[in-house]
Amino acid sequence: MALHRCLDCNATLKDSETRCWACGSEVPPREAAPNLSARFAAVINVFFLLSLAVTAASLFTDLMPPFLRCATVSGVLFLVRSSAGEMAHKKRKG
Repeated sequence: MALHRCLDCNATLKDSETRCWACGSEVPPREAAPNLSARFAAVINVFFLLSLAVTAASLFTDLMPPFLRCATVSGVLFLVRSSAGEMAHKKRKG
């Protein structure tokens, strides 16, 4: 038996409860594991952060690719990241 918290009033809830005993709000169903779109969004987010780090490093060292190439990749990953985040959010809501 796992205990969870109400999103509205932070009261302790059991798995079997569908309404909060303290405030009466509906308890949303829990997903067992993140879906594929949420995992994809997380991977793209990691690649975006790595790309930002390489872009910053390319300003100060010659060991990295040219700055304009790194900045372009970071820009493209930013657009992909925002689209993947919106897709994952829509799947969670819908």
